[in-house]
Amino acid sequence: MDLTVNELTSASSLNNNSKTLVTDMEKSNEMQLKFDDDDDDEKKSSASSESVIMTSMIRGYQLSQVLYVAAKLGIADILACHNRMKIDELSKLTDTHTPSLEHLLRALVHVNVFRVDEDGYYYSTSLSKLLEMNSSRSSVLTWVQPCFWQTWGSLLNSIKTGKSSFENLYGVDFYQYSGQNPNINSTFNECMASGPRHKQFVKIYDGFSNANCVVDIGGGIGRLLMNLLTKHKHLRGILYDLPHVINTINLQHLDKSVAERFTIIGGDMFTDIPIDGDIYIISNILMDLNDEKAQILLHNCRQAMKNGKRLLIVDVIMSSSIDVSTNELWKEISYLHMLVVHHGKFRTQLEFQTLLENQNFKLNRIIPIMNSLVYVGSILECIAT
Repeated sequence: MDLTVNELTSASSLNNNSKTLVTDMEKSNEMQLKFDDDDDDEKKSSASSESVIMTSMIRGYQLSQVLYVAAKLGIADILACHNRMKIDELSKLTDTHTPSLEHLLRALVHVNVFRVDEDGYYYSTSLSKLLEMNSSRSSVLTWVQPCFWQTWGSLLNSIKTGKSSFENLYGVDFYQYSGQNPNINSTFNECMASGPRHKQFVKIYDGFSNANCVVDIGGGIGRLLMNLLTKHKHLRGILYDLPHVINTINLQHLDKSVAERFTIIGGDMFTDIPIDGDIYIISNILMDLNDEKAQILLHNCRQAMKNGKRLLIVDVIMSSSIDVSTNELWKEISYLHMLVVHHGKFRTQLEFQTLLENQNFKLNRIIPIMNSLVYVGSILECIAT
């Protein structure tokens, strides 16, 4: 069939449009293929990143042990003292196998705990200073010590039973065990004394002006009470803890005016409590106890206190629901630690109120404790009623 000029023009136009459409489709397909390739690359990259994250979590326990061994050997203190040192010198000072120690330090170089130069000299970093004797070294030596390490190996048992695995492994609770092991006792008490909750508590609590006597129940080596008496010159303080804990306390370094106001009493908080204090402090204690033991301790406190006197509980308050917008992983991990080691737990505000009301305490106010804008605990101010 012959086509007219108009038809030819229309056909030509249609043909040109078709060519343009085909060209556009080809370009579109090329772009789509590129996008698909990009998507594949992104998916591969995402999968790779997720794999790295998962592997880091799975093998995180190995890095914890590497840090523990470095702290136990005192590597950070040696480097701080000598400025820099080669591996053979470090090996000689720490009585270790040189090639093995080198791989330990190289692992820590990768996470910026130490630094090594091209000549093989190892140096301290800002992170390694946290492993030094007078810093948070006790924290590493406490949380990764063998008895905690082995107890966490029985976490599955605690999840199934809701009970501590520590006593199953060692036959006694942790505090009895630490009483039988002086090194563990010393390291643990130092770790508890150096925590951020205590330091911030001394700074922010404003209720000591009308008090004369403060009783720190389970106060460990007395660091919190010493700091309170140093800041508040009018206060007298009573430190009350187990005999094996208070036997390690040395008051020789204290200012005379503080030492004269500092009294140490040994005893068992589950049996009785020193009487007639104006303010009683229970810091980092209730989290270690199940509800039954917590009730006994609060009952003993109330028996020792007159109406209107104050009980200050320093602890962590758990949210009643998960807030994914905030990083509360440390709370959940710490909760599991309280469970597997002590058969204790963190509590919600409602759970605290129930415990307190059962023992004739009124929850007066809650003061959040922040450290560098991060929540680390709360002060629960309670009134004996």
